Amino acid sequence: MTGPDHADIVAACTALRFVRVALAARRESTTAFDKALESFNTATTAAIGSPESPAREDGWVTTAEAAERLHCSERWARDLAPRIGGRKVGGRWLIPKASLPEQETVT
Repeated sequence: MTGPDHADIVAACTALRFVRVALAARRESTTAFDKALESFNTATTAAIGSPESPAREDGWVTTAEAAERLHCSERWARDLAPRIGGRKVGGRWLIPKASLPEQETVT
């Protein structure tokens, strides 16, 4: 049995944010929940890096990086993302490095 992967951590963080919003909507105190959520975020960041931004070595880039490689706007990279194998994580598009041209080196 293996531990949770990055996608599992992102899903857990999304679920916890939803619970926080639901508590606030019911006008319940979120102080204790916020402290617990902060501890959870600290623990997961220490274990796997920030759940909001996957590690660079996993083969994914942001739309800003993709736009730079494609020589286009970030908006166009976002529109292109689902067509070139991108996935949405935490409300942001990530694009596989393999679907982009190699980054040019300036000499």
